[in-house]
Amino acid sequence: MASNTRGYVLVDAGFEDAVSIRAEVHFHMLTQKPFLEIVLMSDVGDFYASEFATNVFIVEDNARLKKPASKAAQPEYRRPFNDWVQKRKPYELVVTYHKPSEDQEGQIICKLNGVETTRFASDKFRKGKFGFRWNNTNFIIKSLEVQGYVDEAWAKKALEAKAAGG
Repeated sequence: MASNTRGYVLVDAGFEDAVSIRAEVHFHMLTQKPFLEIVLMSDVGDFYASEFATNVFIVEDNARLKKPASKAAQPEYRRPFNDWVQKRKPYELVVTYHKPSEDQEGQIICKLNGVETTRFASDKFRKGKFGFRWNNTNFIIKSLEVQGYVDEAWAKKALEAKAAGG
């Protein structure tokens, strides 16, 4: 996937209680205040977002309200992204949400180039789709891997729509 300088794409695949996104990203341009977010558990405008697999935000009210939920453990990743992201260098971004059982709280775990940058406990959004949001950056996703538990209600609805010719 190649980007322009601003966009939002949501993949039409529903997950429930577990999803992991791994993307190898090459940046080609970073301008003033760039961001690339991996969006998790998006359902009706509310979702988790992880900027560059370092910080986690809770986004609500159709993306009008964005609250910091967890900051990167490493101080260098708390600086503006255009201070430390290097163009044409590959970055492996991994963002995972997993709820082990009903009596355990879900965890969002972010990794950048194999190093855990943040971990955040939350059950606010347990199902939805995944995708990407970006602004003031141009990049290429060289590889993308998605794993998780498919939302059965979403899958049933999607199969019925396909069978009906939709």
